[in-house]
Amino acid sequence: METECWPGWLPFRVVPLSQRSGLIEWCENTQPLSHYLAGANSYHKRYYPKDLPVKKCYKMVEVACKSSNEERLNVYREICKNLRPAFHHFFLENFRTPATWFERRQAYIH
Repeated sequence: METECWPGWLPFRVVPLSQRSGLIEWCENTQPLSHYLAGANSYHKRYYPKDLPVKKCYKMVEVACKSSNEERLNVYREICKNLRPAFHHFFLENFRTPATWFERRQAYIH
């Protein structure tokens, strides 16, 4: 079941997945965050080319899911050591002035 809300505002649709969750389509012509973080020209590849590839990290987690809690923790720590945060580069590249950068970053986290 899809629901359209507030016609005339920024259009979005909610596709319920359960009683507590759903998917929201905010607007057309957007790209998912994974494009920036794990895509062909991701921030990880541009800024940290020696870090573990994101796809390899996904595989490591997939394998670790079937392991003990201790092994999962070890895999998590290994990934954290070898895959630095990169999403902040999105704001630095797209919002060049400090005021705009701060405003957009605040809008994202709130």
